[in-house]
Amino acid sequence: FEPNAEWDGYYANGAQIQKYLLDFCDKYNLRQYMRLETTVIGATWLDDKGQSAGELDLQSRDGTRFEDRCHVLISGSGPLNRWKCAKSFTLFSRSGQWITPPAGMQDIRVIPDSEYSSHPAPAGKHFYTHEEKEVMRNDPERFLKYRKGVDSAMQASFPIFLRDSLFHDHAIAMMTCMIKQRIGPDVECVSAEIVKFTELGIMASDGKEREFDIIVCATGFDVAFAPHYQVTGRNGISMKKDWAEFPNVYLSVASPNFPNFYFIGGPTGNWAQGSVLATVSMKSVENLLLREFPKICPDGYTVTQAD
Repeated sequence: FEPNAEWDGYYANGAQIQKYLLDFCDKYNLRQYMRLETTVIGATWLDDKGQSAGELDLQSRDGTRFEDRCHVLISGSGPLNRWKCAKSFTLFSRSGQWITPPAGMQDIRVIPDSEYSSHPAPAGKHFYTHEEKEVMRNDPERFLKYRKGVDSAMQASFPIFLRDSLFHDHAIAMMTCMIKQRIGPDVECVSAEIVKFTELGIMASDGKEREFDIIVCATGFDVAFAPHYQVTGRNGISMKKDWAEFPNVYLSVASPNFPNFYFIGGPTGNWAQGSVLATVSMKSVENLLLREFPKICPDGYTVTQAD
């Protein structure tokens, strides 16, 4: 509902996406509802008589601990917020263009079949023409049609994320070929776990010590299903223990025994499959959360949970 006609190209970069979100926040005066630089230590459900609510254990940046209460708690922290790397290491990040092949070249035009249309190009190399930007700024109907076309194309490519599908296998083969061409043939793929770093390089669990001049840590994130903070539900049930073997979750949004606690981008959802922004606005979140929230009002409803 908040279109942006100022994107430089089809593939918006991080700085532009951040600016869009900050401008959105300021336009709707949302900062008054935010508290930044605060860590959630724990969340506990309290079944007080007539005052059922969640109690939050919080810690500010200076280490001060304090408590707060809420009737509804939505966890939107996402899985990629805790590095799996010792603090003493320096992390390096490859650019998206280095690892991404030109498979994402788009051919959806703001001005179809026109000499004023930009030509398809990979990420970082596609830019809208002046004429296209004018259409996006001044012709809402055509801009909406273009936006729907982009969304439809993205949804049509979803089979890429389905294991053993033709699209998936083709994408894997293409990326593998591209990476081999870029890094060359003199590469050894080692699946053994790292035991320790040595003076010469790395000691792996296969007993071999391999020498390196430079080591780049790209060990990823702790992607545990349960939130990284302690969540305690009804009857003292711990979410980490309840989910020890597999997340007990409904539509990746809610879980039994944890009333009024919801997820955005929760486990078993499609947060790892395509655009994060499209995932956040998926219908199961919109319909379920927006439908349930009005019930938590003085109309006889106080608590909701997945069964």
